[in-house]
Amino acid sequence: MKLVGFPANSFPRTRFPATSISFQGSRPKKIQPHEVTLRFETTNVSPAEQQVIQEKLPLFLPQAGLARTKALKNKFLNLSPFSKRQFASLVELTNGITAIGTNFEVSQEEQVCGERAAVTMALQKAVDKLPYTQLQKMSESERSAFLEGLKVKRLIMASSKPFEAEIETGRPCGDCISWMAANTLFTPQTQSMVLYQNPESTAGPKYTFRVRTVQDFWPGFKTASIGSSSISKLPMTFSPEAKISLATMGISPSKVSRVIQQAMATLQSHYLKAKITEKTVNLATALFTVSQPGRSATALKTISAQQIQWASRWPQEADLQAVAQGLQSLNNATVKGLVVCYYGDNPMPASPKSIAKIAQKLGGANLIAVIEDGALTVTTLQNRMPYLHSSVKA
Repeated sequence: MKLVGFPANSFPRTRFPATSISFQGSRPKKIQPHEVTLRFETTNVSPAEQQVIQEKLPLFLPQAGLARTKALKNKFLNLSPFSKRQFASLVELTNGITAIGTNFEVSQEEQVCGERAAVTMALQKAVDKLPYTQLQKMSESERSAFLEGLKVKRLIMASSKPFEAEIETGRPCGDCISWMAANTLFTPQTQSMVLYQNPESTAGPKYTFRVRTVQDFWPGFKTASIGSSSISKLPMTFSPEAKISLATMGISPSKVSRVIQQAMATLQSHYLKAKITEKTVNLATALFTVSQPGRSATALKTISAQQIQWASRWPQEADLQAVAQGLQSLNNATVKGLVVCYYGDNPMPASPKSIAKIAQKLGGANLIAVIEDGALTVTTLQNRMPYLHSSVKA
């Protein structure tokens, strides 16, 4: 099968021999493999792995059904009373162990997503299957092999939504994407699959099983946030989408370039001073383009912040601090656009969690500036995190 590059409009599609299965939805459904088209919406799954997925489709269909049933149980039991959203995931580890988890909420602030619940259950299941006496006798290489088997191979995701609306389900929230990107149990090639019903107007098979990877949700795995060169010597690149956003903001790329360079140079200077006494330093500057009542010109407002590490597991991100302070200080001014500049030790400075929150508040067309591949790269939040939640405005 030919691997088609993303984001092409047509992807590899394969039909399968008829094998009838039961599928639990809002009412029982009967889906046969020949009614399903397999859609690889990614370039990160090799042709050999695509073939494996094709062959396992008769297994994946009932697994998708089990995940959907779990989400429906959540709905009837009201396990997520605050968000009123019910999701479930079936996780498969590389050692073949599977488990299903659904999201649940113990308070407005404490919510566990379906992906995390499923991975936790699978991990515990794998550990429980290993007798303690056997573990004591294992060599270091055998223990390493066991731990390698705990990595997540794929997630099959589902929700309690009408089956035709499941097309939006395969988008993990910003918290989960951040968790996956920094989690030793996930790799960029971990697969995310979702089964949904095609619109009635769609020709061909009635259902689609879509395949993406963690790398597709978060392409910024290789981002670097610092550089040894002087900021003024770094070339600056703007993505096509960033140029469109700047035009909407009413500000020229040349003006933004000067302001970003100044902001990044200031961050670099603060970084070098802070490193004298601190082991890890992460900084961000939020550049707001604003219009104020009675003024025709667009003004720029700059707010900087440093990450606060309350404890190793409780960082307060610099970008969220800078954006929050800026929004609080703008009063009656209208925010036309935002550029967040990053500098520091974090190899993934613009975390998915931060990107998701900023995009949710201000829109996915706002910009970030990071140092990567020896250049200052300016792109949109949507570029950095292509599958933002459907509720995020453009």
